[in-house]
Amino acid sequence: MLLSTHSADLTILCKVVDNFGDIGFVYRLAKNLVQLNPQREIRIAVDNLAAFNKIESRVDPALAEQVLEVACADSLQAQEGAGKAGNEGKPKTSGRLKIFDATNAAVCAREWTKKPARVILECFQCGRPDWLEALLFDGVTRALIINIDYLTAEDYAEEFHRLKSGTRSPLVRKVNFMPGFTAKTGGLILDAAAETASKPKNAPATENGFITKTAGPQILMFSYPKDFAPIIRAILRWNKAAQINLAQGAGKESFLAANENCLQEQNAGGLFVRELPFLSQEEWDKNLYAQDILFVRGEDSLSRACLSGKPFVWQAYLQDDNYQLVKVRALLERMRLHFAPEDFAALENFWLLYNGAESSGKPKTAGAAMEEACYGFLERSDKMKAGFEAFARSLFELGNFAQKLDEFVGSQEL
Repeated sequence: MLLSTHSADLTILCKVVDNFGDIGFVYRLAKNLVQLNPQREIRIAVDNLAAFNKIESRVDPALAEQVLEVACADSLQAQEGAGKAGNEGKPKTSGRLKIFDATNAAVCAREWTKKPARVILECFQCGRPDWLEALLFDGVTRALIINIDYLTAEDYAEEFHRLKSGTRSPLVRKVNFMPGFTAKTGGLILDAAAETASKPKNAPATENGFITKTAGPQILMFSYPKDFAPIIRAILRWNKAAQINLAQGAGKESFLAANENCLQEQNAGGLFVRELPFLSQEEWDKNLYAQDILFVRGEDSLSRACLSGKPFVWQAYLQDDNYQLVKVRALLERMRLHFAPEDFAALENFWLLYNGAESSGKPKTAGAAMEEACYGFLERSDKMKAGFEAFARSLFELGNFAQKLDEFVGSQEL
């Protein structure tokens, strides 16, 4: 039996591991899926409602079960459908998400016993809660588990995409579905906000409530902790009027400390820094797309930066044996063909040093090498814009991850 008659019911599992990237992706995906099919019931079981609340204030961390209305038009399909004849003035999308505290076993077990999960999106290898495991493998339930893995540009994303894997029951099937940067993966989640941001503009972004207009460029700083002194020195050399819009997160304090030290140095000033509050996902997107240059980390912000067409720098999560450099190099290779060789050389050099690679040659210090690399990137950032815009267009051409996932689910049998 094709799943099309059951696909209106999806269960999404999320374990918050790295601040807000996990739940940010899950929430974006859930909104996009419900916009594709407003009649679909989507149940999200997440183990950290407090983190969810940071990006969506309507989520109450104290409630084990709640309903979230979705009435936004940031899906490409929803936006296009709303513009058709006869739809003027009508809400572009409307739907509901049911949110559950995955740590409340009693409430969740009662809900999924009453209405068993048929299709489960297991995000980022988060595993299944014990209450769901018991219900799934009862010897009677038929279900499809779709493992949605972390975003990567590595070759294995193509190899794993739609690859089947086993479970301990022949009635419960499992398959991988990979986001990625090529036609042999699922691509990225597309929305109208990203599409609008990626289009060329004749005028700079205006003040939007989070970004104040200044004479200098606007730089978003969203990072893991690191020594930011070389970055700050490079930005000051490049443009003393630059404004840093500093996001909340693990790297905020180390950036502020480095900037304070710079202020205290003899004959040296610091950067003007504006600390951003915690923003909803919609507000975060507007903020990100309003910047001139982006320093980002995490899966969800990386995907938005890629789609923005803006010059950006990605900080990958630090891993043992510097494995993060494998991931950084893989993404750089996907981007290479869109850039002039001299521009790409500056981009590659800074990205690798920023992510922990040792500098080539014999610089005076690692900090000096980082400063020079950052300055070289910033100096060429205007010339690089065409490359970043071309890279963004190539990702839009791959299609929408959520729509591909929706079509895949509808083609499956139970």
